[in-house]
Amino acid sequence: MTNRFLLHKQLRDSVSVYRLVNFTVKTDACVHAAGRTAYAVHELYMALRTGLPGPTDSLGHFGQGPFRWMS
Repeated sequence: MTNRFLLHKQLRDSVSVYRLVNFTVKTDACVHAAGRTAYAVHELYMALRTGLPGPTDSLGHFGQGPFRWMS
């Protein structure tokens, strides 16, 4: 085997490792983003369900917003 062949093989292996690592990092980032999105949706649902972020009613009671019927 010549040095050129070995260099080409090493370069090809390095590119394969780079692609694998790059794919893994991107996949990991997507999984984390999906998890954060799911958590945010859950928090929004719970907040709307309890009516806490809604405006106060005419008597000034907090949490009597437009979503109080959901609880």
